[in-house]
Amino acid sequence: MIKLLREIFPQGKEGWVQYFDWCGYHSYVFKPIEKTLGLIKIICEGLLFLLALTALILLFPLTRIELRVRSSKVKKKMEEKQNDKNT
Repeated sequence: MIKLLREIFPQGKEGWVQYFDWCGYHSYVFKPIEKTLGLIKIICEGLLFLLALTALILLFPLTRIELRVRSSKVKKKMEEKQNDKNT
């Protein structure tokens, strides 16, 4: 049994590298797994893009509104300071 396994599996680093290269590029067993992982990757990238787009769409108007509110507060404070100096 051990002799059979030694004949089937490579003995050494270069043999294992060639074996895994063959598994990755020429074996039909790993093709469905590769296709499934590729599909999952595409779905995750799409969801991440939609999440970023949604965050941009939701947060951009909020930051503009916040900027307007803060600038109006600063203008009111500046006017109050000028009124205090004038009186």
